[in-house]
Amino acid sequence: NLNSFKCYVYYDKDNWKSVIELNVLTGKYDADKGIIVYTFPSDERLTDFALSRCRLELSIPPTATVEEIDAADQKINDGISGIRDLNQKTVYFNVVAANGEKKKYQAQFKK
Repeated sequence: NLNSFKCYVYYDKDNWKSVIELNVLTGKYDADKGIIVYTFPSDERLTDFALSRCRLELSIPPTATVEEIDAADQKINDGISGIRDLNQKTVYFNVVAANGEKKKYQAQFKK
């Protein structure tokens, strides 16, 4: 299960310390289906440029892992790290329990 899901938006092109922290789970979240629809709040700092410089952070049980997948369930990466464009994007990932059981999530980001 997801304990928390945060998005960090780096909005100043000249200063990576200028960041907005957002709680993605405050969007529409169906925990049973693993579907999240998050609409970025109205904020003049959240431009198309800023939304192209986002980082995601998940909090999951300590024995679980995360793997990013594509829409066809094919593994892309271990984890969901790195700077990414979330402007009108959908991110797919699995949380994998210690016993190998997977829970699929789909997070759609809207402006």
